[in-house]
Amino acid sequence: MFHVLIVDDEIFSVEAVLCAIDWKALHVDEVFSAYNMKMAKNIFAEHQIDVMLCDIEMPRGSGIDLAAWVKEHSPKTVNIFLTCHSDFQYAKEAVSLGAFEYLLKPIEYPKLQEYLAHALEEYQKRMDLNSYKDKWFFHHEIVQDKFWSDLLLRKSDHSPDFLFHDAKKKDIFLSDQAEYLPVLVCIQNYQELSDSWYGNDLDFAFRNIIYELLDLEECYTAVAATSLNERMVLLSPSVNDAENARSASDFLSLIKAQLITFSKAFQQYFHAKLSIVIGKQVPYLLLPQEYDRLHEKVCCSEKEESAAQIHSLLDSYPDLLSKLNEWVDFVFSNRPNLLIAEFDRLFGEDLKGAIQFYDTLVQAVFIELLKKNISAYTIFSDERLRLQKDRATPESMKMLLCNLCLAIFEKTQKIFSNDTVVEQVKSYITRNLSDDLSRERLARQFFLNPDYLSRLFKKETGYSLQAYIVEERIKKAKFLLETTELSISEIHEQSGFANSSYFSKIFKRETGLTPQEYRQHIQTTQLATKPRSWRQRT
Repeated sequence: MFHVLIVDDEIFSVEAVLCAIDWKALHVDEVFSAYNMKMAKNIFAEHQIDVMLCDIEMPRGSGIDLAAWVKEHSPKTVNIFLTCHSDFQYAKEAVSLGAFEYLLKPIEYPKLQEYLAHALEEYQKRMDLNSYKDKWFFHHEIVQDKFWSDLLLRKSDHSPDFLFHDAKKKDIFLSDQAEYLPVLVCIQNYQELSDSWYGNDLDFAFRNIIYELLDLEECYTAVAATSLNERMVLLSPSVNDAENARSASDFLSLIKAQLITFSKAFQQYFHAKLSIVIGKQVPYLLLPQEYDRLHEKVCCSEKEESAAQIHSLLDSYPDLLSKLNEWVDFVFSNRPNLLIAEFDRLFGEDLKGAIQFYDTLVQAVFIELLKKNISAYTIFSDERLRLQKDRATPESMKMLLCNLCLAIFEKTQKIFSNDTVVEQVKSYITRNLSDDLSRERLARQFFLNPDYLSRLFKKETGYSLQAYIVEERIKKAKFLLETTELSISEIHEQSGFANSSYFSKIFKRETGLTPQEYRQHIQTTQLATKPRSWRQRT
């Protein structure tokens, strides 16, 4: 059942509406009346109002003022204005406040009842939508868990376009500018604990303690189940607040302290034996790789049957970390021979160490590409860079290093050629006008960040990418209209417009004529310029 409020300073108008409308047919349980803004506010303070029927001109506060107040204090209420004022300014303000209808007096009461019925339907839709939102937020943690689990375990499509679209749809923080610190927590005696605790209760307690202890300001936190007894905690410091952002070392120190507290609490209250491994901050696309390393480390600690302990792979191979920048330089300067020499000198037959450091090198290369505003996605999707750890040999690792140098060189050389990137983009657009020329596709084609490409193009040409593409497509369409007898449909397809309707709309906006009018104008102009004798013959 619904509640309706009628607000009008004319008492007889209020009484007339009260008597004329069949409220039972509308399933309205109670109808309130108010004669000024103050009375209306008092009713809102005591009752939930679903639909408000309101006049505009009233003493001590207009209906517009009341609608603005209602929008702030009771946003679910559907508002209908019923007034004798046809002033456009009033209607404009009513629309800006989200009014459902703006009706002029006098109005037939059966018609008013129809509008009230529509307004009540709208209110029900809003309530249903809010209910769906409540359910969404209630289940959001499960959705978030599934998203990150699928990413870590390589169960989802790993293309950046899909991941960004999926994350946006599910309201999950995903950024190619951010780095995520993975922390893998393994409950070694999970089976024993699950016999005395319901699995869901144990998981619920785990998550609550994690979120409470790691509830850091300006830090994104997520927990994902990677197996029955493993939980991956993902932490991402803010990339927007430069002044308050913690350094990587400070952030890691803080996390270690919090994890020690978590480990002690979980062991004390649940008698759990934990292995906790802290990884390295990496871009989201490298999280599956990092998970593999952490999982391997956890498995080793389980075999040693150690009690709760916290490791950090940052502490592994400290002597090699100093060589990382040098190796990255070798990769970008395409000097695989120096990489191979260093590989032989440092590792020899230590295959495990070589694989681990190769993973670290790939992460460093990935980050360097991001710094150079070069998209890394296409490069690392190269089949030649797939590392099958179970089949790795010293020789295959050397080949992998050579392929890494070659892939970087092949994919980046065109960016640093004589032609500027913008000239290459313009040339590509001209050659492919009939294809999809979205900003994201162009950015992938030239291995650049989409935002960076847009800024660079605008800076050098004065045009936005979209405006330039539209201009080039219009130029091609004009050429085809002038020089061919192709149909309008064929021309819009060859020019890259989605359909004839959109083509005609954009063409008229840019030229002042529809495509058909433009063709007729050209034909008339050409005929007028022909010699008189030629025109007589035709």
